[in-house]
Amino acid sequence: MRRPSDLSKGFVLPVLAIALSGITGQASAQTKDNVPASSPLPASWTPDAMRVELSNGMVLFLVEDHELPVVNIVARLTAGSLWESVEKPGVATVTAEVLRAGGTTDLPADQLERMLDNYSASLSVSISESVAHASLSAPQETVDAALRLFADVLMHPAFSDDQVESAKLNARTMIGTRTDASHGKASSMLDGLLYGIGSPYVRTPDATKIESITRDDLVAFHEAFFHPNNVIVGVWGDFDTVAMVKMIDRAFEGWLPDPTFSAPPPPEYGTGAAAGIYVTHEPDSAQQTILFGQSVALTQSSPDYPATLLLNEVLSGRRGRLERHVRGQEDLADSVFGNLSAHFDRPGFLYTGVLTGSESIVEATKSVLHEMERLRDEEPSTTEIEIARTDWLKSTADPETPSAIITRLMTYEAYGYPSDFRQRVIRGVKRVSPQDVMVAARSYLHPDSLVVLVVGGEPGIGSRLEAIGPVRYLESNRSAPVSDDD
Repeated sequence: MRRPSDLSKGFVLPVLAIALSGITGQASAQTKDNVPASSPLPASWTPDAMRVELSNGMVLFLVEDHELPVVNIVARLTAGSLWESVEKPGVATVTAEVLRAGGTTDLPADQLERMLDNYSASLSVSISESVAHASLSAPQETVDAALRLFADVLMHPAFSDDQVESAKLNARTMIGTRTDASHGKASSMLDGLLYGIGSPYVRTPDATKIESITRDDLVAFHEAFFHPNNVIVGVWGDFDTVAMVKMIDRAFEGWLPDPTFSAPPPPEYGTGAAAGIYVTHEPDSAQQTILFGQSVALTQSSPDYPATLLLNEVLSGRRGRLERHVRGQEDLADSVFGNLSAHFDRPGFLYTGVLTGSESIVEATKSVLHEMERLRDEEPSTTEIEIARTDWLKSTADPETPSAIITRLMTYEAYGYPSDFRQRVIRGVKRVSPQDVMVAARSYLHPDSLVVLVVGGEPGIGSRLEAIGPVRYLESNRSAPVSDDD
């Protein structure tokens, strides 16, 4: 959640300069426990960023980059489908399209497009589950004029009826073209089992509900979330920081903050399915998909978050145990994957998966569960931890682009994390011990509490899985059991 703003002050330069240090290091060359040796980490450096707060509560992050004569601007708001009404899912998606394509109260859509073309500028709007983004890219010499159009779109959208109807038609068309790929369908079904039927995290619009959306719904959505004190702006490219701050302040002049607004908290999760094995039959599926999931009381602010990052690597990383043992030594899977996720502001989930043949489905399931138990029962080797640490640090060590830096700082600002949070996590990862990983495994890996979803094309899979535990059966388009003994 955003930190409180001091609305009585104007913008001040500089407010905060953030220098992100590079990462260097040398990995262990040991190869015991069948873990491959590692290579040295590459060096990395990043430029400075500037944080500025305007008098209306809008927060800016700016990074000058004079390599090309282009300026990129992105506005981030806390808004999304999580806060739609149950009766009208899809409002966020339709709002995003009409914001972009519908013109403003002063500029019809066709005139707006011509002006953007004249300025060689591109503008886009998207609204996801919990974040809205509006982006602008323009040459340095036309960015001032293009920025005024960008601000007009955010502040004064027209939401014309014809554009609303066009966006609804597009949304209904997208519903009809959703992919039915087996793995993607399995992931959606697992989400339904974990979050609970009807949860906003898994709620999807249908054509009838899309059709019920009106212009008033879009206006209400815009009025609920589009306030300057809910906007974080990132800018990178060819500009002078002082001049750019004045330019932005001028473009958004007259947009007053809402003193009653505070970013909404994420909705609570629903009541998920009971732990156990769930099976659904997909006749056209060539492979069997096994997914393991459970919710975990973990956020990125948790003290043991760095240890869970290495737990991820040890279990599911490219040189982790699932890859080496389940797929490699035991040859029980064509593919393995997994992630112990942690959000900034709400609990995460353990997701682990295996793609395998029908002849290996029982043994593959047992093998994944065994590896989780083993991490709970015994410390991973020092070599495993060093390899996991090296692999994770490598993923953070590539030279960063200005856009990546800006995006990260905007995210930290939105959730109230310190600007050096990334560095704190890196320092924490460097201190993680084998015992820390085992303690994290005991905290977050609970094989007895897992929801195991098996999606396959071969009949009779469920009866074979009963050797592991009770099996419930699902229809392929549902995330609720049909019966316990179908």
